[in-house]
Amino acid sequence: MNKLCCSKKLVTVSWCATLLLTILSVVGAFFSEGDASPLLTVTGLSWGETATSTGFYYWKAKHEKKLELFERMAEKYGFEAAANLAGIIFGE
Repeated sequence: MNKLCCSKKLVTVSWCATLLLTILSVVGAFFSEGDASPLLTVTGLSWGETATSTGFYYWKAKHEKKLELFERMAEKYGFEAAANLAGIIFGE
């Protein structure tokens, strides 16, 4: 069984909740006789949270990949050469 890491769970739950709120907002806007603006506000905030968690996940994955590449270069070329190459390639 393939286990999800914590950040993947966060992104998955975030997307599911946001999509559910969006569907409820659309249904509520068309079939509600009352004011649906509080639900629409929460839905908009949910999209902001989803964008933030997705951005964090991709940022984290990018830096984990850089670390993995550095470790591979260190094994192949030695630490000093890998450090010089990493400074050139990964310099930010």
